[in-house]
Amino acid sequence: MIGIDLLNSRELRATFLAVRNAAPEIQKWLRLSLKQISLPEWQGALRQSRATTAQSRVLVDTAKVKVSNQNIRLSAGDAAKRLSGGGKARDLAHGEEFGGQGGDRVKSYTSRRGGKSFQVRNRHTTRQFPARRRNGYVAFPAATIIIPRIASLAAQTVVRSLLDLVDGKAGQ
Repeated sequence: MIGIDLLNSRELRATFLAVRNAAPEIQKWLRLSLKQISLPEWQGALRQSRATTAQSRVLVDTAKVKVSNQNIRLSAGDAAKRLSGGGKARDLAHGEEFGGQGGDRVKSYTSRRGGKSFQVRNRHTTRQFPARRRNGYVAFPAATIIIPRIASLAAQTVVRSLLDLVDGKAGQ
């Protein structure tokens, strides 16, 4: 799990305390504003770190940002969306992010085509996912880059929105 500790930053702590102490309709408006600003940033960071089309379809296209009064949650690959091959993004996300096992296993087998049998030798049968990588391929590297940016955007958005509310410019 990657995150930012609010105890280390007075500015972020003050920002989230301001959100928590605001009126409910203001909180809702701030959450929507933060989500609209954060989602394109998160998707852009994922798009930059993806390497394959499968990673793009499974992780980037299903990216979401959930904003509450206490935190901002970034997710990728957590959708029940069916892909063109029939698999669900939720089922394929772990393999696309962290890789699979046995990518170098070689197998020989007998196949049939046109009624004739033939031997297939040295076929790599388990190369659907890249090699295992503990730190991930797409979402985790993107998150380490984008989390400080989103925290900064959150603080700026909350302060700017609250100042606009005080000046009477909100909603225009």
